[in-house]
Amino acid sequence: MIRDRRLIDKGLREPLQALIEQGRYHAELAQVHADALTEHNWIPQQTADIAAEVAAIDTDKSRQIEEREGAKASTRSEGAAISEAKHLINRVRNVARQVVRKNPDAGVTAADFNAGGPLGRVAGRISAFLVRIRVPAGKLDAAFAPFFKNQPISTLIDAAKSRLDTASTTQEVDIATLPEDTAALYERKGRLLDHIEDVNAVARNAFSDAPETRAQFNKNILNRGRRKKPTPTPTPTPS
Repeated sequence: MIRDRRLIDKGLREPLQALIEQGRYHAELAQVHADALTEHNWIPQQTADIAAEVAAIDTDKSRQIEEREGAKASTRSEGAAISEAKHLINRVRNVARQVVRKNPDAGVTAADFNAGGPLGRVAGRISAFLVRIRVPAGKLDAAFAPFFKNQPISTLIDAAKSRLDTASTTQEVDIATLPEDTAALYERKGRLLDHIEDVNAVARNAFSDAPETRAQFNKNILNRGRRKKPTPTPTPTPS
């Protein structure tokens, strides 16, 4: 069977139990706010699709697959490398403006550290951005160093890019050789995440004037699961 590579790639790094809990929450949330969402082109079948995907992955077999693949986590580390690279990028951005301001003769501007849009969790995009900031950051190695425990920022950027590129290549090989049951699970996880993100997007329009309700449509449960923290499920409240 031909699998959707985009969905597999999207689903493989998501924690199973947290995604299940996030899906249950969203299925209930979409039912609670069904009328308002319907006015903005969210149909009941889409809510049913969320529930169906949750049921499909909430099985002992799915957990066994997850445990089996978890043993390969040391080789499939792209997710961790992405998080580390983005953490470094954020740290650089936090202080770049003042470093540039205090070193006007370096030929570097604050705009040199602007990505021009969200980087997301796309390894290639993040790697390319690290290449882009490497030169301006290197010109200010000495100025950045006190903010990074006196480590050259250029060295940190090089190391982050190397880890990311290596992990990304490893993952490409891993995905190409995934067992069929694993590929099927990751594809379903990716599809469920698509559904969750879709209803969140519709909710931003449906509740543009109701910020408290709009705020309920988030990925907090999943985000906590990504950080390996407890993921209690909140109860949706009617608008």
